[in-house]
Amino acid sequence: MENEMNSNQTDSKPLHRGWLDALEGAVILVDPTNLVIIDCNSEALALTGLSFHGKSYKPARIDIIYSSLGRIDGLESMLNEGAGSLNILGKGAILPGPLSIDVRSFMDGNIMTSMMVIRKGHDNTQAVLELDQLRREQCAMMEMTTDLVFTLDRSGKIMKVNRVIRGLGYREEEVIGESISSFIGTSFKEPASNLLETLFSGATAEQAITFEVFAKDGEPHLLKVRGWVVVEEGLPTEVQCIARDITPLEEADKALGESLWQYKSLFEHAHVAMWEIDVIDALTLARDIERNTGISIQEAIVRDPTTMIRFMDKMHYIDVNRECLDLFHANSKEELYAGHGRIFPEKALLALSGWVGSMLVGNSGASLEFMIKTLDGEDRSVVLRWGSLQSHSSGQRRILLSFIDTSDKMRTFWQMESEKHFADAIIDFAESLIIGMDLDGTITIFNRKAEQSTGIRRDEVLGRNYFALFDKEVDQDGGRAWLQDLAKGKGSVERIKVLPGRSASPLIWWHNTVVDSGDHLVMISLGVDITERVSLNQRMEELNDSLLLLNRIMRHDIMNDLSVALGSIQLYVKKREGRFLDAATRSLTKSVDLINDISDLERLRTPTELRSVKVREVIDRVVANRAGQNVLIRVNGEATAMVDETFSSVIDNLVGNAIMHGHTETVDIDIGIKDGQCLISVADMGKGIPEAIKSRIFDEGFKFGETANTGFGLYIVKKTMERYGGSVIVRDNHPCGTVFELRLLLQLS
Repeated sequence: MENEMNSNQTDSKPLHRGWLDALEGAVILVDPTNLVIIDCNSEALALTGLSFHGKSYKPARIDIIYSSLGRIDGLESMLNEGAGSLNILGKGAILPGPLSIDVRSFMDGNIMTSMMVIRKGHDNTQAVLELDQLRREQCAMMEMTTDLVFTLDRSGKIMKVNRVIRGLGYREEEVIGESISSFIGTSFKEPASNLLETLFSGATAEQAITFEVFAKDGEPHLLKVRGWVVVEEGLPTEVQCIARDITPLEEADKALGESLWQYKSLFEHAHVAMWEIDVIDALTLARDIERNTGISIQEAIVRDPTTMIRFMDKMHYIDVNRECLDLFHANSKEELYAGHGRIFPEKALLALSGWVGSMLVGNSGASLEFMIKTLDGEDRSVVLRWGSLQSHSSGQRRILLSFIDTSDKMRTFWQMESEKHFADAIIDFAESLIIGMDLDGTITIFNRKAEQSTGIRRDEVLGRNYFALFDKEVDQDGGRAWLQDLAKGKGSVERIKVLPGRSASPLIWWHNTVVDSGDHLVMISLGVDITERVSLNQRMEELNDSLLLLNRIMRHDIMNDLSVALGSIQLYVKKREGRFLDAATRSLTKSVDLINDISDLERLRTPTELRSVKVREVIDRVVANRAGQNVLIRVNGEATAMVDETFSSVIDNLVGNAIMHGHTETVDIDIGIKDGQCLISVADMGKGIPEAIKSRIFDEGFKFGETANTGFGLYIVKKTMERYGGSVIVRDNHPCGTVFELRLLLQLS
């Protein structure tokens, strides 16, 4: 094949020529993609008849050597794969006799290149040395390239890798010998394995494959990988791969896609009529008019209204949004484009001419107010704003028009006011607490339910800091940081907290959400008062405990007592001894006491309304019921307290304990008022209560001593007093005996 020459071109050698000429044999560098000769040494020049001198080089395929050596089967396949060896019998006058041909590949910068070496005879000692040199050159080129280059054996282990691997945080020695699958994302392992199988089977991978690999810090990277097999002595030995990190490209594509999506979303869903137009041809017309007439485009439009029509006819309409179609009463974009000539009446020409003039000088952002007509002839007042849009398409000048319908401005304003009042009414009359605050914690909303629950008026909290008023466990800086973190996530959070107030401190379940309120973000806290619900849950737990307790009493204590009574009666029937009747009587009496205690426990679990009661009258009835027990009971004083009908059981328990367990002969009950409370003292002169058990006498079911009965009397006393909002304590009497002090509320707050 003959190559064109240019005698004026200087005689310079390519960068390869120095080391190519130093190699023995005819050395030819080939692009394996299209089998075009890139360069060759002096010996190969004689073989091919090529010349790389001159201004231009006419590319030659490797077919050119066939004229000297004859057709060589398998050569093109070796060059494509970048590896292989064969022996031929040369034909022709240039290289007759036996020849050996070796093909190896290497990276020339970012380009994969195949090198073919043609030698005479079979002595390959020199060829081995030259091949070693070639491999050293290849390794040097591997380190010079900016792409990741690595080789894999048949099992997928990494045999060689260049320094680019450090960009993923690894050193070369960390990855050599490791399986490539340990660095690849799970969903990409199978494609990688398939690629290896394809290459080792002798097939050629048709295109690059994208894999996800993980850097040393765990960050995923996308690599675009190409691979080819290396064949030595007719057998595939390794796969060489070149990979490029396309993560930045993917991120850029994603960012561009998101940007385009955001722009399109804003454009389509904006509450302003928008019209995107390419005006380059229209502006060219305007400049031509000014140049040909010698007058400005503004004056030309005013003199001849058809000039504006001609100007608009030269516009290329790209897109309009839904608001724009609604503004001009158009059913479709095509209908609006077709009717654009009648939407600007003559009285708008002066303003429009100013708009065209501002576009000519690039005065983006100018505002104009004028009248338009809808497609069905309705007059509307609008404010027009426009701005230039950057375009990546050459020869395009895109602008974005926005029309604000000022004729509906007041109607819209009053509609918004009405909607605001409606929303305010919903907020104010909601049965949930609603508190709104800005991201500094300043309260902006405090509805009626919040006022009722806290007893604090709205005007007392609006404009003040929420955390300073209602969440003092968190300082204002900490609260502001919490709100900012919540706003970043644009999410919501739920929590249960007590809302301290003036009249009550309810337990509130809060749902906190950050919302966009036009020009700023606010947090809306929607609260439900769960105080009663929690109380009911506690009540349910108490009732369950009561059922378990009653079951135990019925199944154990009463059954035991009844069994003892039955056995004693049976013994009495047999032996007619009075002691058995006494034992039966004691057991039955104990069962009756247990049943009475059960009744008190039931009343204790049942919520009742407290009322103001004269405690002296209740105590006098208890004393009257104890007549005939040979005990002197003295009552002094008078007061009223907030109790219910179970209060008599409290007094009777204390008096009964003094008689039965204390063996007292006198009981003194004093009634009075102290520290704003009703104080009742029940004192006996009995044997007293040992110090070791005083802390346990109010425990449920606690019994002590030979006269111990059910173990529920003092437990009932304590729980009843707590239900009244009062208290009971025990102390020693002097010189002997015990004193129980009861404190009750004089009235409910």
